[in-house]
Amino acid sequence: MYRTVIFDFDGTLCSSIATIIMAMQGTFAHFGRPVPTLSAITRMAASAPDLTQSFYMLDPDLGPLDDLTLQEWSEFYRKTYRASDAKSSSLYPGIEELLTMLSKRGVELIIVSNKSIESIRRSLKQFDIDTFFSEIYGDSVQHPPKPDPNVFERNILPSRPDHRLQDFLMVGDTETDFHFARACGIDMAWVEYGFGQLNADAIQQIRFQANTPEMLMHQLEGL
Repeated sequence: MYRTVIFDFDGTLCSSIATIIMAMQGTFAHFGRPVPTLSAITRMAASAPDLTQSFYMLDPDLGPLDDLTLQEWSEFYRKTYRASDAKSSSLYPGIEELLTMLSKRGVELIIVSNKSIESIRRSLKQFDIDTFFSEIYGDSVQHPPKPDPNVFERNILPSRPDHRLQDFLMVGDTETDFHFARACGIDMAWVEYGFGQLNADAIQQIRFQANTPEMLMHQLEGL
């Protein structure tokens, strides 16, 4: 069994695509830009970019925003997201059972996401699973977003000197999570029920593949 399991958030623990769509469309409409379609936002979410990258991916003609404008966009998006988060987001069935099983076995649980820490903490509390996680890493100026391994190499790994790379498992749903795990040199569990898709070459390199949290729980129970 792994000693530390690193979870992505959106598309792995929580389904929040409806909230993302509502907040993105509201933000672009507010600032007078072409409103992105549902399919465009879903494709964007599959690549798990940070918030700034999301804006540019959805509107390639947007151009680089100055810091003040980018702050205004980000604050409006987050305000809109917060307004609908509780009623539009949901925990995937079986996640609480998966977290409970891992915790009972003494496995440490961490979140590494490109979503804001504030939003992650609010959702974890809402779903009453916040006590499962020892550390949460989200969108931050202190480290680059996934798939850059900076947060693993500078924070997670050094603070666990008794861990080897083989002691970690990354659980995620997108290519960003796959490339993060590869850059860190750790095993990957791909959850098919989330936003992303992996190509055939990537699938050959992952350790686990599960189409439900329950399936992943059974796979990890067998270790």
